[in-house]
Amino acid sequence: FANHAVDSFTLAGATFPVGITQVIWTATDTAGNSSSCQIEIVIEDVEGPSVTTCPSDTTISTDANACGAVFFYDTPTFADNCDSTGLEGVLVSGYAPGTLFPLGTTTVTWIYTDLEDNSTDTCSFTVTVIDSIAPIAICVDTFTVTLDENGAACILVTTVDNGSADNCGVVNRTISRDGVLFGDAVCFDCSDAGDTVTIYLRIIDAFGNVTICTTAVSVVDVQIPDIECPGNKTVTADNGTCSSFITMPEPTVTDNCPTTVTVTSVTGPMSGSQEVPANASNATGSLTVILLNDSTINLDVTFSNLSANATAAHIHGFAAFGVNAGVIINLAPLGFPLGVTSGSFNSNIVLTPAQMAGMLAGNTYVNIHNANFPGGEIRGQINLLAPAVLPVG
Repeated sequence: FANHAVDSFTLAGATFPVGITQVIWTATDTAGNSSSCQIEIVIEDVEGPSVTTCPSDTTISTDANACGAVFFYDTPTFADNCDSTGLEGVLVSGYAPGTLFPLGTTTVTWIYTDLEDNSTDTCSFTVTVIDSIAPIAICVDTFTVTLDENGAACILVTTVDNGSADNCGVVNRTISRDGVLFGDAVCFDCSDAGDTVTIYLRIIDAFGNVTICTTAVSVVDVQIPDIECPGNKTVTADNGTCSSFITMPEPTVTDNCPTTVTVTSVTGPMSGSQEVPANASNATGSLTVILLNDSTINLDVTFSNLSANATAAHIHGFAAFGVNAGVIINLAPLGFPLGVTSGSFNSNIVLTPAQMAGMLAGNTYVNIHNANFPGGEIRGQINLLAPAVLPVG
């Protein structure tokens, strides 16, 4: 409310503020007599405020260690014809600058109402927080699994996961042995025994970010096979020979995994009756062959009462019992005792694949020679597989 006195008879060109202004006219004659009248001029503010600056919609990524992001934005400003410019409004929804915005989309709204309370203007924008940070996959160190009595073993995700994490939480944990097919468990069987298998742990968060780590699993089978050998067998030598053809049943084996049954050692006699042609020497001997691996044997020979000092000793092959064959291994360079009528010999011998195959087939023999029997005084067939022709003894 304003009270203004003016000297002019007109108000043309006068500016009045918002509110009520009283205007008084006074008339004075030359004698000094006067009288007055007044009017009120009311100026009303009906113009609302306006937004001068308002942030745009924004998309940001989560902070490294939070499921959200601290976001700084410029506070919106407003202007009003009566209240001035650069005015700050009131935050009515969302979050203030410099605070943590949660995962997802948040609508931020600021408003300003002018001092006359006759109008409001609004600044509204969105802040979208996405999770672009991959989870942290942590695998356990290399470990060992043992096949059970059924030849199987399984591990779970929890066996492999050593504390994997994500800033917004892990929603899926799976494992795989090929990095392609993932599930809650990985299983092993006898085909894995002795192998080291790479296991993949896959971690996925709610936004589909994926991280994979690996570990190595050694698969072992520690169950010892239960083997039952067939009983001892005594047979009569075939008519007209000093030997007999026999067939022995295989041992009975029980194990959690498939087994291979092999003859790992054999002990047999050496005699003149096995020579071709046979002789009536009183010398005797024995041989033992032990399979050490796929290419190596241990040969142990004892002999006594030769009719003359030994001059040579060989492994011959390849020939079945009762048939002569040439020399395939000279035992003298390996330490076989020559120049004696009794002695012993033991040595590991590496065979060629062909020599091993011939020995496993029962087609090799040990022969001891001297001056009285250049072709051999006593001989012993090496029989590692049944059926076989076995000499008397």
